[in-house]
Amino acid sequence: MAADRDVVAFRGRIIGSHEGGQSNRAIAPILGISPTTVSKWIERHQDGQPLTDLPRSGRPRCTNMEEDLQIVNQAIISPMTKRGAAGISKEVSKLFVLF
Repeated sequence: MAADRDVVAFRGRIIGSHEGGQSNRAIAPILGISPTTVSKWIERHQDGQPLTDLPRSGRPRCTNMEEDLQIVNQAIISPMTKRGAAGISKEVSKLFVLF
């Protein structure tokens, strides 16, 4: 997860610049971000929150691991090139009730 480390390091530069005495408006153009973004990360840091992203809710799963494996196996047995996605979808829907 090098990208995660890079993001946290970048946000650390915001905090370090602020603690070094630079204003939010001075930090923003140096790092190529908006003063609002600078303020957001400084506030999160001051509130004791980590510099990592907060969890996102996202859409809940509609299949479980077993159902995922069945779908993959069906695709391996009968590739889409023969029947197409609609055909596989019909066969899978016969096996499972998806919400």
